[in-house]
Amino acid sequence: MAEIWRTVRVFVSSTFRDMQAERDHLVRVVFPELKERCRKRHVQLIDVDLRCGVTEEEAEGGVKPEASEVTFYAIDGYSETLSLEEAQQEGVLLAYAVNGQTLPTEHGYPLRLVVKGKYGAYWVKWMERIEFM
Repeated sequence: MAEIWRTVRVFVSSTFRDMQAERDHLVRVVFPELKERCRKRHVQLIDVDLRCGVTEEEAEGGVKPEASEVTFYAIDGYSETLSLEEAQQEGVLLAYAVNGQTLPTEHGYPLRLVVKGKYGAYWVKWMERIEFM
């Protein structure tokens, strides 16, 4: 029987110029180890523009097999839930920049959910947490 693999994408903000040493440590040390731990649990970790990490507890827990939705939470209390299938579609991303510039606060700095085909009012701004359910 084939093993079921899950994919987890880690999107990381690149907004802090003074954080280069931390970023380099993540790229060279933390993420390779994290990817190996995830592989052992049949989780494929895909890092996208590395700027921050995932805790050891999160990596060991992975995405629960029964998870069918992902909820994005903003610091202002707003949240948006997508099915896992929808969240993995092309055109769904977490933006930290626009036109090569750091995302302005009024547009959701440090991180904003973008969902192609949905009105911008539904895109979570000022993201603080992502939860798989």
